[in-house]
Amino acid sequence: MAQPKFSDPFTPVEFEPIMTREGQETNRQIIKVKDDEGILQPISDVSRGYQLITNETALQIVHDVQTRSKFSWAEMTTPTFDGKRFVANFMSEDEIASIKDGVSRSMRVGLRISNSYDGSCRFGIQLFVAFMECLNQFHSANQFGNFLLRHTSGDGGNNLLDAEDAAAQISRCAGVMLDTAPVFKSLVDSGPLTFQNLLHAKQNVDLPPTRWGDVLDHVETDSQWGLLNGMTFVATHNLSGGGSLRSGESIGRYYLQNDELAKTARKGKAKN
Repeated sequence: MAQPKFSDPFTPVEFEPIMTREGQETNRQIIKVKDDEGILQPISDVSRGYQLITNETALQIVHDVQTRSKFSWAEMTTPTFDGKRFVANFMSEDEIASIKDGVSRSMRVGLRISNSYDGSCRFGIQLFVAFMECLNQFHSANQFGNFLLRHTSGDGGNNLLDAEDAAAQISRCAGVMLDTAPVFKSLVDSGPLTFQNLLHAKQNVDLPPTRWGDVLDHVETDSQWGLLNGMTFVATHNLSGGGSLRSGESIGRYYLQNDELAKTARKGKAKN
């Protein structure tokens, strides 16, 4: 049987109560989402008090935050939705810094929206460094910040987020991202990659073992900067869903939060 397809992230969503054998309503209900054939597909069952945040509402909330921020925003990639999980990525039209590795790489503020109808993730916003030329994403929730919001009762989600505070957080995040620019610039000047550099990264970055060949295929410069871009390319473009975000966060930790590992890797002195 062919899997149902969901081309429209804003397709109708309905609740259906779960009944007992005696025909009585239980305290559970089924979330159903209309697929491309117009058929309501069961996605998950939730409690009667569960407050669904639709993808449309999630996007409206984020657009409110964006209009209050000091940046103009552009869609970075086409939003994805598989009937269960919704992801949309935006980046600022304003440059916060540039990294030169023969060409100028424009650093922008990236903003990722996540939402789900099956409970696999909470509605949330994550901020990241976006590179305009390659659309690679450099994630570090601890450094740049995120908002993970609960599906609680209220007015469909609008009560879950202080838009002014979120906009201020984006401005603070841009300052932190600017502070990371020297780290990226030091990677450009880190010197030729060694086998120990590659081994150290493989031992400490959470990428699927089968993807390291893809990483090497996208190392375009002989430096730690080239390796970083190879890894972020794979995490951004070759992985999806939670795996993409998990690997992206691991790359961020490797270069920003574990300084000793990063220094060792840059010097090519990692030990087996």
